[in-house]
Amino acid sequence: MSLRLCGLALKRDGDMMNENELSRVIVESAIEVHRTLGGPGLLESVYEEAMIWELQQRDIAVEQQRIVPIVYKGEQ
Repeated sequence: MSLRLCGLALKRDGDMMNENELSRVIVESAIEVHRTLGGPGLLESVYEEAMIWELQQRDIAVEQQRIVPIVYKGEQ
């Protein structure tokens, strides 16, 4: 899963977080997923679901697997 930090992040309760606060929550969540599920061995989708759950438990609004239109060699 890739997460992009864009200035401020909106929490579900409407509060705003800066990049440092959001980064701290992301790292804490990733560490918890690693502690719970362990290192490599499971499908990426398993780690993704766990990470989404951890972020949501910390009141972070998360959008999962958004479609991002791109143009590659002239084709969208």
